[in-house]
Amino acid sequence: MQKFFSNIGWGIVEYVRRAATPFFLKMMFGMTMLASIMISNTELRTILIAVLFVLDCVLTFILLRSMGENAYKMKVVGQLKRENKPTGLSNGDGVYRPCKEYRPYKGAVIALIASVIPAILIIVGALTGSGGARATLMIAAGWAYQPVYAVYQISADAHGLAEGAAVAGASSLWWGFILLGVFVVISTVAYIMGGPKAKLR
Repeated sequence: MQKFFSNIGWGIVEYVRRAATPFFLKMMFGMTMLASIMISNTELRTILIAVLFVLDCVLTFILLRSMGENAYKMKVVGQLKRENKPTGLSNGDGVYRPCKEYRPYKGAVIALIASVIPAILIIVGALTGSGGARATLMIAAGWAYQPVYAVYQISADAHGLAEGAAVAGASSLWWGFILLGVFVVISTVAYIMGGPKAKLR
């Protein structure tokens, strides 16, 4: 029983640890997007945010694929340990634990955990209209709202509205879930692709 709860505990720690890297990576991109909003030229600002969004997606893909590769290596180590064979695990490979083994669904779980904070901020901001929730979202997880904000700015400029009209109410926050969905899909596909790549190597 103690081993069972220990495995659950280590599993939670492993998921949170894995989710922390993409969360902070995307936070950096979000902060850069936030800074780019200060650019007065609409076309340049939009292009810059689009480029940052694409780069964010590419780096997320590379990161999660790498996680999938490493997890597949741990799966092989686990199989060897269960067969009482030498694992060839070096000090640089880390400590083996069953929770580190490759499973196709883990990419989605990692992305969902990394999306918890932006999802909560989106819901709170959309339901309450809280400016504080929106500001926190733009700082902590700007990648989940800045592209939406940029689209609203383009729309406002096209209709000759004031820049403040670009954020057309709290309802605009709900579009952030599309960006969260894109993140989950990219992470799932990348992680799954990492397994076969490690297997071939």
